[in-house]
Amino acid sequence: MDQGIAAVLGALVGASSALGAGWMTARTQINATRISAQAEHRRQRRESRHTVYKDFINAYEEFGAVITPLIYFADGPRRDLFTEDAIRSVGDSLFPIQAAWLDVSLAGPESVSRKADQLIEIARLSLARVHEISYTYRGADDEESVQERVQECWDALFAIYNRDSILSFTEIAQTVLDDDGTQLKKARKREEVSACEVQ
Repeated sequence: MDQGIAAVLGALVGASSALGAGWMTARTQINATRISAQAEHRRQRRESRHTVYKDFINAYEEFGAVITPLIYFADGPRRDLFTEDAIRSVGDSLFPIQAAWLDVSLAGPESVSRKADQLIEIARLSLARVHEISYTYRGADDEESVQERVQECWDALFAIYNRDSILSFTEIAQTVLDDDGTQLKKARKREEVSACEVQ
């Protein structure tokens, strides 16, 4: 009888070991599949963000190429630069930025979207100042009568538009693209620690 109980107990131990090993194998496979899926998701998101950020940077650079000749010259604004064609070119170059800005806003994250918001606002304000200078020149019989107003608008335009603004967007975008997911975990851990310290 003792041999029978020992055999049954041995069979139970063997079965539970096999069950435990099977369960561990299944858990390991589930975790590996989850990790693989997360990695693939991050890769796809990174690739799409890369494309969206690149399009935004290119559109902003094109805008800069059109508006920079109107802003950066030593002797102040000149009437001959603010032609209808020049104004139309500045306006036309804003459309690709707006389209790319929407894509950046959707792609996120918030830090990149906020910087893109700032840049689109700079572009819009710059366009408004260019229009104001052009209309002021067009409405005047002689350049001297409007020079003070034009200079004020040009100074405002010079203060608004900065050729280096896109660099800060690029730096933020690079940080986001380089994040492999561990940065977010580290930030959450810091938040948890600081929350514990406050309590």
